[in-house]
Order: sequence, then structure tokens, then C-alpha cells
Amino acid sequence: MKALQEIYTIKNPSIPDYYLGANYVGNVESYWYITAKQYILESIKHIETRLNITLREERMPMATKDHPEEDCSPLLDSYHHREYQALIGMLQWVTTISRADVCYATSSLSRFSAAPREGHLSRVLRVGGYLKKYLNGAIRIDSSPFKRRPNIKQKEVFNFADQYSYAVEEMDKSFPKPLGEELDVNIFFDSDHAHDRKTGRSISGIIVYLGNTPIIWKSRQQGAVQTSTYGAELCAMRMAVAEAISICFMLRSFGICVSSPTLTMGDNKGAIITAITPECALKKKHVALSYHFVREQTAVGTINPQKIEGRDNVADLLTKALDRNTFMTHTSKRLSVSTNPMEKILPHHL
Repeated sequence: MKALQEIYTIKNPSIPDYYLGANYVGNVESYWYITAKQYILESIKHIETRLNITLREERMPMATKDHPEEDCSPLLDSYHHREYQALIGMLQWVTTISRADVCYATSSLSRFSAAPREGHLSRVLRVGGYLKKYLNGAIRIDSSPFKRRPNIKQKEVFNFADQYSYAVEEMDKSFPKPLGEELDVNIFFDSDHAHDRKTGRSISGIIVYLGNTPIIWKSRQQGAVQTSTYGAELCAMRMAVAEAISICFMLRSFGICVSSPTLTMGDNKGAIITAITPECALKKKHVALSYHFVREQTAVGTINPQKIEGRDNVADLLTKALDRNTFMTHTSKRLSVSTNPMEKILPHHL
């Protein structure tokens, strides 16, 4: 900062503490943590004041196997409709800052912002009650080699040269010379086939790790109906591959070495076999784009697809309303989002 001050005018440079709703806690000798505690506290105060209620603390953001699209309760009046949209906006920002554990709930409920019902409002308030109970949820910034990788066996690298001989990984001539050690990039992906019981559309979920730090998490409804679990998983895998391309390009732009394929992990055997086996023929033309996109990136070495067990797939957290045991296992052990009290780490004034 002193060097920058010799060139630019910088007001009161200090150690990062609070920015756009996110608290930054830690030091250079140990770890940094990103938490939305202060923003959540202010949001809860706003909710309770505007709606004249006291949020009840909840142990889960959504009830197990809940499907908001089946709600048939009365539509909200104009006042509560506006409040619902405001609450969704708050949840979306909390999710963006650090709370990946409410990503699925927020994504699921935001779909009803145009015409929310009373049941949808009660669900949003439940998510607020969950955040009220687990205020200290935080992400730890850890660049060390990935520790949460399930036990997998590296498979033989198959030769796709005959099929995708034209394909090359994008390299910009203006990339700076790589310095320092290579960072470990890993991606989990998953889908819930025919999740929406009214439209039949599936849900895709991915989470991207840089070192031991989750940096990207997404939960999205797929744009078209898939007639098979295989098709839904392949579409989720396509989204994961797109993120792998983007992350590798960004890291190289920062001057970080990227020489190894991004480990891309899913629990659907059919989708993985399709991605790594040249002999697998395209039998379902409705997934042709996903099929060729994933296989082409495998051929050029952008990704390394691997099959993992469903219980090890943290992306499962982003595709459905899980039972409490599975949910807490993913958030505390694999997602790096700690929902346990962190009084020794987070200052009391937060």
C-alpha cells in the first residue's frame, strides 16, 4: 500500500475488514475468513421490523424433499409481495458473499418472485431463521493442496486425436509468465433429474475449489426438459466444464501456472464414461452439444473427469433439499463453510 500511495491517492489504507456486506477476519500468519455475519444481522433486523415478527431459529434452510413449486396457498398482497422480493435480494447477496449453504434454497425460492404465495414467504423466513441460528458461517481462504478430494483412481488418458484433432486449449499470447507454485483446481457437479414437478426440468449444481477454498457455487434450473438422468448429468457437467475453462483462463491471466487438467468430479457413471471413452457413440441427439463440448475439452486436456460416490459429491447440496445429516456433513466437512460457532475466530463486535 505504501508503494501504491507514492503513485495514487489512497485514503486511509488498512487491513481489510468490511466491504459490501462481507467481513474479512484473520491475518497473514494463519488464515483469512469471509463471513456475512454483520450483513445477516442487519437483514434480520430489517425483516423483523418490516414484518413485525420475531424470526424463529431453524436448523435447516429448507425442509427435506421440499418442493416450493407445488405450493397452492393464496398469493401475497402487494405489500408482502414487495417484501418478498426484498428478502430474496438479501438472500442472493448473502449467498454471493459467502453462504453457499443457502444457495439452493435461495435459487429455488427466487423463481417465484413474480407471483409469490404465502407458503413461499414462510419458506424465505425459514431461510432467514436458519441464518439467524448459524450467524458465524464462514469460508476459510486456504490455498494449500485440496484435502477434501474423495478416494478416486486416476484413469488412463484416452486418445481423442482422431475425433477432435482440430481442438486446442485457448491460450492468449498476452498471458504473463507464470510465477510461483501451481494452484489446485477441482470441480464437483451434480443434477437432480426432473426436479421441478410441474415442468419436469432438472436442477444443475456445481462448486469450484481453488486450493481448499470454494470460490464458485451455482444452483440453476436447466433450460430444457431432459428425458433421462444421463442427459441431466451431462448438462450439469457441461456447466462445470465451462467454469473450468473460465477459471483456467483467469488464473493464467494473473500469471499463475496451470498445467494440469481440472479434476471434474460427478457421481453419474454414464456421463463420466461418455466424457473419457472415445468409443462411446452419441445415441441421444438432444444432448449433442453437451456431449461434444465435454468430450472436446477432455481431449485437449482442460478437464479430467472422474467418477465419485454420491455421498462424496458436495454438489448434491446445490440440487435438492437434503436431510439434516447429509446437509451438515457437506457444509462442515466438504464445503469449507463452517456452521459451527467460531467465537475464537470472529471478533465479538461482528
